[in-house]
Amino acid sequence: MTLSKAELNAALKQWKPLVVGIAWKFRAKFAVIHEFDDIVAMGMVALWKALDEGLNYFLYFGFDTHMTSVLREVLPGKREQYVLATGAYNLIWGHQNLRKTLERRLRQLRTDYIDVFHFLGVTRREHFTPRVREELQAVRESGLVRGVSMSTHDRKFAAELVREGTLDAMMIRYNAAHVGAETDIFPYVGEAAGNPGVISFTATCWTQLLRDSSTALTRS
Repeated sequence: MTLSKAELNAALKQWKPLVVGIAWKFRAKFAVIHEFDDIVAMGMVALWKALDEGLNYFLYFGFDTHMTSVLREVLPGKREQYVLATGAYNLIWGHQNLRKTLERRLRQLRTDYIDVFHFLGVTRREHFTPRVREELQAVRESGLVRGVSMSTHDRKFAAELVREGTLDAMMIRYNAAHVGAETDIFPYVGEAAGNPGVISFTATCWTQLLRDSSTALTRS
């Protein structure tokens, strides 16, 4: 499916916004809430456009209905062309069952394997418990994934797990405002066995880097 600029603009005009007030960071803000069907439709438009532009890595959360529909259409006969990632959440007080989450995602996407399975949202080292470690290793050995990973803000901990062979990849925050991977991650990737992958998130620092660069602060 190839969308022209005119078709994309026409689709954008079909949004039906409802403006509601919400409290955010202790100040009155406004958010635009769209009808669910509109969100799904626009998500599908954006995804098809991304595919046309050559995107081949997809992080699937399970509730992103637009992605489910598009990927089910695209994957048959072309599975090897795409990298599918998903994962189970660290819930702070516990975590989703990794194996059950994996099996559910396989059913949703109608595929027989996932390329990268993440343990998502590790904010502290103690959240990566011995039980999580065991479950992740079991997923790794299941034959249903090609690699396991973890998303975290703790770059040094991610690098440790990669070096010791616990992870095949890591997902870290990295952008012009959040540097540090140059010293904490990149020098060690080449030393680790298995050629581990590095996936970055918040590339625009929640759109801050798309605004006036003079307001951007560099943080570690």
